[in-house]
Amino acid sequence: MIPLWSRPIASSTPPLTLRLGHTVRFMQTDIIVLELNPHGPLRELHERIKHSGVTHARPRFAFTPHITLSFYRQLDAAERRALLSFRVDQPVEVTEIECSLSNDPQPARHLLTLPLSGPPSPRSP
Repeated sequence: MIPLWSRPIASSTPPLTLRLGHTVRFMQTDIIVLELNPHGPLRELHERIKHSGVTHARPRFAFTPHITLSFYRQLDAAERRALLSFRVDQPVEVTEIECSLSNDPQPARHLLTLPLSGPPSPRSP
């Protein structure tokens, strides 16, 4: 069953054009991510989902959008340098959202994928 909150949000949200930020490593870990701007259309989508009535655990961290490049495996120095130098210069388009059910420490379970199919936004990225 598709959660009631998800369809109106996805169907009224246009695809998002986002610029990727710098590659960073979380302190004292080998978790390497590409930063995303926490403001603008991504923040708006986050707030709409957050206030939609979906149940969720209390966040452990502030909203920090990112794309994870490395999470589980230990990286050697060359792999770490290569990932930290990775750049994406062109904007990327996010055309769908995925919903997962997580219950730490078990892996997340994919629930559904929804296209972002709203009308184009009058604002530019």
